[in-house]
Amino acid sequence: MNGGFDLSCAKYVKIGTPHAADCPPGKEDDAGLCYVACKHGFHGVGPVCWGSTPSGWVGCGMGAAKDSRTCGEVIFSQVAAVGQIAMTVATLGTSTAATGAATAVKSVTKLAKLKK
Repeated sequence: MNGGFDLSCAKYVKIGTPHAADCPPGKEDDAGLCYVACKHGFHGVGPVCWGSTPSGWVGCGMGAAKDSRTCGEVIFSQVAAVGQIAMTVATLGTSTAATGAATAVKSVTKLAKLKK
C-alpha cells in the first residue's frame, strides 16, 4: 500500500487460562494488584495499611474516636472547614476577615477539649 500501511494485517492473539495474581514474597494481592504487605495488626486496602480501632473506641471514617459524639464533632468540623475554604475561594478572600475571629475562638476551644 501507499505509505506503508496494510489494513489487512491481523495480529496474533493468544488466549490462555486466567489465574489469580501471584505476588512475590513480601507483597499481597488486592484486586489483582500486588502491594507491600502490611505490618502485623494492620490490614491493607490497596497501597494503604489500616490499623484496628482501639478497644473501647468507635470507628470514625478513616480513624477512630473515643465516642460517637466526638466522632460527629470532628467530622462536622472537617466538613465545615471545606465549606469555609469554598466560601473563601468564591469571595476571593473577602469572607476571611468576618470569619477569622470566630474560627480562632472555636479552634482554641476545640484544642483545649482535645488536650483533655
